[in-house]
Amino acid sequence: MGIASHAQADLHTHSTASDGLDSPAALVELASARGISVLALADHDTVSGVAEARAAGLKHRVTVVPALEFSVQARRGQTHILGYGIDIVEPGLTSVLDTLRMGREERGGRIIERLERLDIHLPADAVTADRQGGSPGRPHIARALVAAGAAESVADAFDRYLAPGRPAFVPRQVLPAERAIGLIQAAGGVAVLAHPLSVYELEQTLPRLVAAGLAGLEAWYGQYDDEQRESLVTLATSYNLLTTGGSDYHGRPESGSRRVLGSVQWPRAALDALMVRLK
Repeated sequence: MGIASHAQADLHTHSTASDGLDSPAALVELASARGISVLALADHDTVSGVAEARAAGLKHRVTVVPALEFSVQARRGQTHILGYGIDIVEPGLTSVLDTLRMGREERGGRIIERLERLDIHLPADAVTADRQGGSPGRPHIARALVAAGAAESVADAFDRYLAPGRPAFVPRQVLPAERAIGLIQAAGGVAVLAHPLSVYELEQTLPRLVAAGLAGLEAWYGQYDDEQRESLVTLATSYNLLTTGGSDYHGRPESGSRRVLGSVQWPRAALDALMVRLK
């Protein structure tokens, strides 16, 4: 497959509106510098960065697809549903996102309280300083722990305090997968299963999600090898689903992230099929 048939697109990125390290505008500028022509900003349970990203897209000639990534309850455990081409001011969607934001803020406060009991005292603005209006998540708290000298790295902060079973862990509020898919559809969007291989018993779970309106699989995920991607394309084809691709970018390599913006090469035809659905 020649390079001309590859999509110059990254449909799975995050900004400071959730747990990314680049502002929405800086993310779009970086995408432009890397030759990306189509970018989806898919922050966790929020669309607060989309307007800024779209404005930057006009400046830098990058098509910004309004998107988000819902955390959802699957058959067993949790996974994520990407919503592409959504109306970010659709009332039903914004109401649910407001509720989730309040839940994240409450969860962040409870984590801080648990850290206080461990005699770890973070500055009052440590969790909110880099969020630019988003909601606090564990990565923000992890970075604050590193800055305070309570952990050596973000991974160490999770291992010591924030992962399930660790002393400061607090479960988060998530939606049933079918509910998230319905919200995406009601907002005029297309629902795609993110990093599908993280789903417990994927092939047993998929029929239920497809029946609820799931339209695609993120087959070309940045952390998957060629064999895994091809198996997901085959699975998607068997259900007549779209396939999408993205890096799951959260920050530049110098920040410690191994997910490089625009690093995933995936077929232009797959992107075209999605864009037709979004018109």
